[in-house]
Amino acid sequence: MPDRLLHIAHFDGRKRRAFVYRCGSTGEYRVELWVGGLRRYEADYWTEDHGDALRTAAAMVSA
Repeated sequence: MPDRLLHIAHFDGRKRRAFVYRCGSTGEYRVELWVGGLRRYEADYWTEDHGDALRTAAAMVSA
């Protein structure tokens, strides 16, 4: 089962976007940080809590 995009947090002034996905096979949430159109691999974050994923996405784009 494919991952499903649930939320996009963005901060346009710095061209930062964080994408929150739900993993289809495990049910965990994944947060990816993209800066200026490039994925920042070291910033990926996994959690089992939806609220934690949303808070992390907001923190990533505002940092």
